Amino acid sequence: MSSIRVVGLVGAGRADGNTVRLVREGLAGAREGGASETTLIHLGSKRIIPCRGYACDHCRKHDGRCVFSEKDDFESVFSEMRAAHGIVIGTPVHLGGVSSNLWQFLERIRSYNMRCSLFGEPQVLRNKVGGALAVGIHHYGGQEFAVQTLINFFIIHGMVVVSRIPPYAYVGGCAESGVTMQDGRITCPPDGVERDCFGLASARAVGHRVAEVATLLERGTRGT
Repeated sequence: MSSIRVVGLVGAGRADGNTVRLVREGLAGAREGGASETTLIHLGSKRIIPCRGYACDHCRKHDGRCVFSEKDDFESVFSEMRAAHGIVIGTPVHLGGVSSNLWQFLERIRSYNMRCSLFGEPQVLRNKVGGALAVGIHHYGGQEFAVQTLINFFIIHGMVVVSRIPPYAYVGGCAESGVTMQDGRITCPPDGVERDCFGLASARAVGHRVAEVATLLERGTRGT
């Protein structure tokens, strides 16, 4: 059986903040679940030009080729996703949803959707395993809405969506990063998520499940 590869995509701005720490936890779980290769990709360190959609429509008119494909880092990041068996995506909660830099990356996959729907190419993310993670200042601060957006992304692209049994991850990994100071004020330090033991456990559980199911699917495709 080939080695199982899991990619962790971080849709956050800070290079070593709470979302990075949460995705690292998810990848640690993936290694426990059987992944032999894990890669963390921080979108905040990449240049991703936003998709212009129907205002541009270049991909729909030109065999699914994006007008920006050679001008930024999108293709190099997406190639890692294409080569993986499992994908863990983590986002901070922004206005009750996913971050803007993650969203603009996901929108750029439109060009590959055009190749599939209009030009007969296979869906490149089909049957890969996806797990969603989100971190907000407080629990019930929008994490489940952000996770649901990522689940929708997985489903639209024909992926296999996983989570883990309660109490750690009902629909995905959800954590909080807010810290209450002695004077009652709330702050959000870059390591705040490390105080949320259940949140970290949920991320590890999701990553474990991603690798576990990816392994089962890989065995099935090889008839073993």
